[in-house]
Amino acid sequence: MTKIEGILFDLDQTLMDRDKSLHLFLDKQWNKQKSLQAISKNDFITKFIELDKNGIVWKDEVYSQILNDFGIKDIHYNDLLTDYLANFSQNAVLFPDVMDVLQTCENQKIKLGIITNGREDLQSSVIRACNLDQIMDVILISEVEGIKKPDPIIFKSALNHLSLSPASCIFIGDNPDTDIKGAYNVGMKAIWKENKLFQEPDKSITSSTFTDFKDLLSILDNLIKS
Repeated sequence: MTKIEGILFDLDQTLMDRDKSLHLFLDKQWNKQKSLQAISKNDFITKFIELDKNGIVWKDEVYSQILNDFGIKDIHYNDLLTDYLANFSQNAVLFPDVMDVLQTCENQKIKLGIITNGREDLQSSVIRACNLDQIMDVILISEVEGIKKPDPIIFKSALNHLSLSPASCIFIGDNPDTDIKGAYNVGMKAIWKENKLFQEPDKSITSSTFTDFKDLLSILDNLIKS
């Protein structure tokens, strides 16, 4: 059995609690944007989350649709988008115990990295705000790389940066298709961070699953020692 020497993570809804982060930001945005207060805070947040589709839809479309649907004409969607780009990261929070797990892995001389799909400006600011850049050995963002998960090229690029073979590395993510299948298809072990938005991935391609990071260390310990 090949020794586990590296762990790669997805960012949104894996390391970062995007749902909580988004609620924190939207709450503050509604409070400071008088134009948005023509509708209730709950209606604004609910509509944003509905249109956002778990981050798939870019925010210019989301804000434009919100303003149109509620007939708000005294603010431009670009003003709200600019605020989002400038301030969302300041509301980004990690799931509980994430940093403890990362520091434990670092102390065990395990190489760490992030592969995330998304815009360079937003993802980089979130990573810095959460101090993840201080502990990661490699960070790949799809916009910078010109390729997205589940394309095997982006996984292989991260492995090359770490000088690791696929068999010696674990990938942890919440999306069964882009994360779990993508990692498995290049020969990595894959661990699913449970997410109610997705059905559980096929057990044949999943080494383990977890909900809370406090449970992840024992899972990793078993895989690393196996």
